[in-house]
Amino acid sequence: WNLETSDSGELIIGGCSSIRLSETFGTPLHVVHEQRLRNTAAAFLQAIQTKYPGEVAVHYAFKCNPVPGVIKIIKNAGLKAEVMSEFELLLALKLGYSGNEIIVNGPYKTDRLITACLENKIRFINVDSLFELDKIYSIGNTLNRNVEVLLRINPDFIPSGMNNGSVAASRSGSPFGMDLKGGEVLHALERIKKMKSITFRGFHFH
Repeated sequence: WNLETSDSGELIIGGCSSIRLSETFGTPLHVVHEQRLRNTAAAFLQAIQTKYPGEVAVHYAFKCNPVPGVIKIIKNAGLKAEVMSEFELLLALKLGYSGNEIIVNGPYKTDRLITACLENKIRFINVDSLFELDKIYSIGNTLNRNVEVLLRINPDFIPSGMNNGSVAASRSGSPFGMDLKGGEVLHALERIKKMKSITFRGFHFH
């Protein structure tokens, strides 16, 4: 993690003494090593681009850390944006992301968020439910905008050794996504065939 210690035993982060940082800014203090973050983000993107033969885009989830300085580093490394609220969408746009570089995710999308997505021509909206699909379709018709969507699927799969309640792809432990085994995904695709303003682009798995 590029951490060091001085001769006196101080923790050194990127050449800076953690004691001096705490004296200057107070505690608790969250310190990010800028160069390490930049290198890690770039390496992550490069690894996927090298191994996957098709076109690749990596989208950083703002919920991980929405500090503008952190996001700017990640953006400069070539990563795009994933947001799940009006605040995060506004932040992405303020920091220079175009609508085509943003994916919207999350199980609760307000009418205002969906409207803002369509007005700013967001790349994809991940649809979590049939109810949400109908709502996006209705708002799209009102604004006369085409919407490109991904369907978030809940495959009801629990990896070995994991607790049911902590698995985002477990039907019993997670409210996220459409029920694959129950036929909800096929039902959504049938609906989309009749929705002229909705364009299906693929699936989202957790």
